[in-house]
Amino acid sequence: MNHPLTKTALTLSIVALSTALAVSAEAADPILPKPRPVTEEANLRPHIGILLGIQDPFGPLKPALNYGIDAGFQPMIPFGIGLQLARATTSSEFTGGEARSSQTTLLVTKTYNFGGDVTVLSSSYIGLGLGAAFDSRSVLIGAVESASTTFTRFAIAPVVGFDWLVASDWTVGPQLQYLGVIGPDSPDSLNLRALVKYWF
Repeated sequence: MNHPLTKTALTLSIVALSTALAVSAEAADPILPKPRPVTEEANLRPHIGILLGIQDPFGPLKPALNYGIDAGFQPMIPFGIGLQLARATTSSEFTGGEARSSQTTLLVTKTYNFGGDVTVLSSSYIGLGLGAAFDSRSVLIGAVESASTTFTRFAIAPVVGFDWLVASDWTVGPQLQYLGVIGPDSPDSLNLRALVKYWF
């Protein structure tokens, strides 16, 4: 619980959930839409997007730039499915040298899209990503860098985010992701990114 972003992430999640429960009874449209088949092509909501932000790992590794692409569609209202590819390169210093780590994640994502007429909540979603984290690590001592060691781990990633319409067919919003990497010496991280999407 001492991670720099943990308290902020928990606070935002609690506030969002509390707000949803508080206004759900008064909302003209349901905040939690009932699952139903897609009957109109427009409701498939295919999109492609780019993400850019910060990956903040647990442990000694420094926060790093996190970037990638995101694509998906809605096969059944209000559920979305997609793919997300992201990358970050970070490091940690020790006496006499530096450890370097590059991580690429490939996740299949499943999201639940909220509805209703509450401005923020109607554009929000929660979800879960499952996939792989590909890590490459090396050690730099002086001017000599060791050969990279590469390994693959299973990754699980709960996520919450918002898609605010800023122009016709374009949305932008923050996305908070907890990236859990299963395996020894594979730290979890909190990823806070801005996500820009184009909707077809």
